[in-house]
Parts: sequence; structure tokens; C-alpha cells
Amino acid sequence: MEDEDENEVEKKKNNIAIKVAIIAFLGAILAAIIGGIFGLIPGLIPPANEYTIEVYLLDDQDTSIELAGKIYLNDDPHAKYIVPDGRTVTTITVPQGEHTIKAESHGYYLYEDRFRHNVRPLNILMTKAGEGHPLIPLSLVGWNPYNINITRGAFDNECIINSNGRITGAAGLFNTTINNLQGKTLVLFFSNTQESVFDGHRMIKVHYNQEDFHLLPVNQVNIISGEYLPDADTPFTTGIEYAIPEDFDGRLFFVFYQADLNDFQITAYYR
Repeated sequence: MEDEDENEVEKKKNNIAIKVAIIAFLGAILAAIIGGIFGLIPGLIPPANEYTIEVYLLDDQDTSIELAGKIYLNDDPHAKYIVPDGRTVTTITVPQGEHTIKAESHGYYLYEDRFRHNVRPLNILMTKAGEGHPLIPLSLVGWNPYNINITRGAFDNECIINSNGRITGAAGLFNTTINNLQGKTLVLFFSNTQESVFDGHRMIKVHYNQEDFHLLPVNQVNIISGEYLPDADTPFTTGIEYAIPEDFDGRLFFVFYQADLNDFQITAYYR
């Protein structure tokens, strides 16, 4: 009987040891899971001293008009894009305190001001540059390149151009089916020109119609070789303007010559 009692006691000890080991094992797994979850939370929830703010660009004469453009926060050289498509909301995250912001929108003066972290939302009122009708984006999606590569920019009316080396002759992009520009003014903005190399500083020229007529800008007097714009970025306040004739047949060509293009950007509007 004593042997049986000792065996029973030993069995109970073994069972208790097994249960303790299982509990310890499960506890370790649970601790790892909880630790992993809490390790993720700081990445999901901004620190308490950081604030997320929605940012909008608005016409200062009619604040119901939301504008497309770029904003620069503090000393960050990288822009955030404002896309007023009804779906995308641009936000910035800032620590407590005062900050600087710059905003750009084609056809409007550069905006620069300071704001505090507790503003909700941050509505930036942009002042239209000069007089005239508002600019309407001209889509560059679907334009045809030759001897260059083009990609869409942040908006449909922006394209980024690369040539993968120096062009030996002419190159460019064109569209032959534009039906809404007769009698309008084409307005072009050029940026990031400093990254490209232009032969004789000849940046770009514009041709139109099947006859390949040359189109001169109406607000630019410095024309190289009687055809080309000089290589320089266009101010955000004033684009290069071209008066489109009434007999425009839908064909429009942007032409380069012996250029080495590196992320050269064109933004197109009309009015």
C-alpha cells in the first residue's frame, strides 16, 4: 500500500510539474504577443506632442475654390502636393510650437507665413497674380513622345521628360486631337530646368497645325534663334503665354533640339 501511495504522490508531482511548465510556456507566448502589439502601437499612434493638420489652398477672393499646388513645411526642400479631387486630403504632422509654410499654385503669388500646431484646418488663402481669366489645366496625358521618355507628373497637366543622354537632333511631344483651344491662350510653365543641358541655351519651341507653323509667345521677348525659349524656370506667378489662332486644327508640338533632358517638367494650362 505504501508503494501505491508513493506512486500516486509521484504522479501528482509530475502532473503539477507538467501543468507549471505548460502555464509558463503559454505565459511566455502571451507576453511575446502582448509585447509585439504594444511595440506596434507607437508606430500607429503619433506621439502626444505631434499634431496632424489638414491643409487646403483656397482662392482669397472666393474661398469655395480649392486650388492645386505644392506646400513646403519649415526647411524641408521636398514638397507635398495639394490635389483638390474631392477624395484626397493633404495633411502635415508637426510638433507643438510655431512653424513656417510656403505654398505655390500656378497663376497665384507665392505664399509664405507662420502658423501654430493647434490650427484646424490650415486654410491658405492664395492671391491671384495679375488680371485675366482663371487658368484651366490642359491634360498632357496621352501625348505622344518622340526621341524622349515622358511620365505623368503629380497632375494630369504635368509631365516629366527624360532623354537618356543628349538628343542628336530634334525631339519632343505632340498631340493631334486637341479640340478646345481655338481662340484661347495656352499658358506653359517649365521647372527643374537646371538639371538639363540645352544646346546654345535653346530650351523649347512650340509648333502647331499640319503645316507645322511656329508659334511665338506673346509675353516673352527674349527668343533664341527666333524660335526657342531660353533655358530658365518659369515663375509660378506668370507662365509663358501663346495665343492660339482660330484656325487651329488640333495639332500641337513641343520641340527640343540637341538637349540632354533630366526630369524636365512642363505644366500646361489654357484660358
